[in-house]
Amino acid sequence: AGTNDAAILERGIQLAIFGQRYDLAEQMAEALFEIAPRSSRAAGARTISALQLDDLDSAQAGLNRWLSADDASPEQVFYEIGEYLQSSVEPAKAVRFTRHIAQNYPDSYHAQLTSAKLALSFGVPELALKAAQQARDIKPDRTLPHDLIVMISSESGDALGTLDALEQAHQQFPAELRYISGLIEARISVGENAKAVALLENTLNNSIANPQMLRNFALFANKLQRMDLAERALKALAETSGNADAAQLLRGRFALERKDLPAAELAFSSVSQHAQGYVSAQILLAGVRADLDQQEKAIEGLINLAKLPSLDENEHYRALIALTGFLLEFERREQALEWLDVALAQWPDDKDFLMRRAMAYFFTDRSDRAVDDLRRIIELDEDHAPALNALGYTLANENRDLDQAYDYIARALVIEPNNPAYLDSMGWVKYRMGELESAYEFLSDAFKLEPNAEIGAHLGKVLWDMGENEAARAIWRRSIELNRDDQTLRDTIDKNAPELWDEPPVSENSGVDTGDY
Repeated sequence: AGTNDAAILERGIQLAIFGQRYDLAEQMAEALFEIAPRSSRAAGARTISALQLDDLDSAQAGLNRWLSADDASPEQVFYEIGEYLQSSVEPAKAVRFTRHIAQNYPDSYHAQLTSAKLALSFGVPELALKAAQQARDIKPDRTLPHDLIVMISSESGDALGTLDALEQAHQQFPAELRYISGLIEARISVGENAKAVALLENTLNNSIANPQMLRNFALFANKLQRMDLAERALKALAETSGNADAAQLLRGRFALERKDLPAAELAFSSVSQHAQGYVSAQILLAGVRADLDQQEKAIEGLINLAKLPSLDENEHYRALIALTGFLLEFERREQALEWLDVALAQWPDDKDFLMRRAMAYFFTDRSDRAVDDLRRIIELDEDHAPALNALGYTLANENRDLDQAYDYIARALVIEPNNPAYLDSMGWVKYRMGELESAYEFLSDAFKLEPNAEIGAHLGKVLWDMGENEAARAIWRRSIELNRDDQTLRDTIDKNAPELWDEPPVSENSGVDTGDY
């Protein structure tokens, strides 16, 4: 620090800061001031060193000299000090100096803006909001403070504060579509639907070429159940370059929400094959056709989709997930197995496809193959609860390897202790092991959580073997009401109490007592 060479002093300051000798850096900064009183490097070094030494008064003095340096501007100075506070200063010190800046430079736009950004990054929203509001008051014609206030209020969960911020932003920038969009959404969130509709309708009276904003406006109109406004937004969206298919996809989704299946089918089928949303449209279209009792048409569309050579890997995957799901849902298991083999040839370790193939094998009496797929899933993911349960249930259902079956199901229950399907499986393996009381407890809990025909079949069988024949019949009657076509239920009743099929429904038989169920 005894040299009069500015270059040596500047190099020494750099080395001292790098070595975290902030006391030496501060001394050399003072020496540099003697040579170059308006040097921004000396002022910056003084500020940084004092900051690290937690000397706010000295840091303040350094910052004032930095702001008055010949080669510095307020924007540059506060940007640099903000970067340093974020990257190189312990958070508690950084927050203290951020507050110091906000309090001591109340009329500096850049000081307040920097304080707002820093406070937000340090998780001090009240300071961030106050500084952003101060910056907005200093320069209301700048969008950044408005944006910060909206973001801070929104992230804080302050719906009314967000609304107020957007009202002020819209008032200052009435043609800014993002503020209009945000304001409509904010008005909806606080229940001011009439005001939201008025602003939306007024906005749609103008020519809008921004596709994202038109999409937002269509979504808002749909939420407000103003389909006339939604259609206006969608027509405008379709007229923008390359967005006709996006408009049809949205139109179809809106129709689905209204349960207008013919309109949804028309919209989804109008999405062109080259469109980005074509795969989504075809999958949704298949669902609509299934709901319209057009199963063949639904499956045919998905098969054609899966065969398209133009699909990328992700699109092909989605197509096969949809196709195999529909085939299994419609109990077309042999056809599902063909397509699952196609899928697993491309993604041999995909757990979803392996699980689906295992279920298809199980329901087509190829349990050994199902077991192989389930074991493979568990090799890939030892905590895959559905596979653990399915493997345990398969073994228990075939009355083999019961200790293994118990272990698999127990592992599944550790992961999801209240899953009724897993409780049913544990009850069934306990039944196979001859532990009827324990089996009853598990199956009773499962049936209370989810009354369904298969669980009812199992619970009734345990009661029957315990000698509680009337209780078993009551459960089976209830299960018949739930789903008389369930194969497990039909097989169980046929073997034990076939006379139940000739009885009137439970609702017509007031003498039947189903107990706690």
